[in-house]
Amino acid sequence: MCIGEEKLMKRSFICLATIFCLSFLSANLKLVKGYSGDVITAYFSDTPISWNGFVTGEEWSGHNATVFISADELGTNVFLIKYDAKSSNLYASLYVKSDDTPEDYDFAYLFLDMDHDDGDEPDADDYVFVIGRYGLLYDFAYNDRTEEWDESLNYTTEWTAYYASLEDNWGAMWIIPMAVSDNQRIGIAVRQFDYPAESISSFPITMHPFIPSAWAEVVFLKLPSSIGISSSPASVTYGETVVLSASIDQTVSRGTVTFQYKEEEGDWTDIADGTPVDGKLSHHWTPPSAGSYSIRSIWTGDIVYTGSTSTAITLTVKKASSSASTSLSSS
Repeated sequence: MCIGEEKLMKRSFICLATIFCLSFLSANLKLVKGYSGDVITAYFSDTPISWNGFVTGEEWSGHNATVFISADELGTNVFLIKYDAKSSNLYASLYVKSDDTPEDYDFAYLFLDMDHDDGDEPDADDYVFVIGRYGLLYDFAYNDRTEEWDESLNYTTEWTAYYASLEDNWGAMWIIPMAVSDNQRIGIAVRQFDYPAESISSFPITMHPFIPSAWAEVVFLKLPSSIGISSSPASVTYGETVVLSASIDQTVSRGTVTFQYKEEEGDWTDIADGTPVDGKLSHHWTPPSAGSYSIRSIWTGDIVYTGSTSTAITLTVKKASSSASTSLSSS
């Protein structure tokens, strides 16, 4: 028997009308390098969960799926993952494209190592999430003391499972709340168990439930961003006001944009800051004196994107004419 076939731990689940309802799962994934498993870059997502299609071959790719032979060797399985930074949820989906012997004890297993250290055995931050073909649900944590997957130790918070089954195929989807930081490494593996044949299919093929170093590794990275700045006009006379405009290459309304200036030999000094709206922010500024200024904008980034700093532009502030000065004095 595989892990979880006799131990039931209730979790919330929803039965879908058809397996194809699972097809709204997606991820931005690409193969970085290979080792005992595969190393994947899973970019933080700022887009709705949508379907991008299958690929063939046992690999991760920009098409967001890995495909491997099913447990009965009659077809293939398709496995996808995505992390949504807005909701702090990990989405994973396993679609068994060919299995015409439906049983209650057909299971899909998702193995997660929350801090992948390439260990030769699991530890207390490793979990297994199990979904049955007809909705039986389990989760386990690794017990360091007994050195076993323990049904009495469960994941730290409630998780959600979706499942669906037709006569000759079925699928499962996990939605697991988890906080992920930029550049975090997570071990991940998936296993299909086909009953009554008691056959097993896994990704990676070399995965072992008690050897996390043989699991695949996902590296979560924030998406890059860039920011630009402009001044209107680019040259003014002392006493006049310019409009500084910052533009982020994403239509975000999060984080903070800061405008800064620097005179020739000075340090960067803040002018103003604010929250962008749809990636844009403007500010009216009157330079403090005549001269040449370098102007730049900085965005802090947010839960999805890294921060960025613009290339500096030059603002020229000319001295006021003597006649203008006299006129101002006379008034």
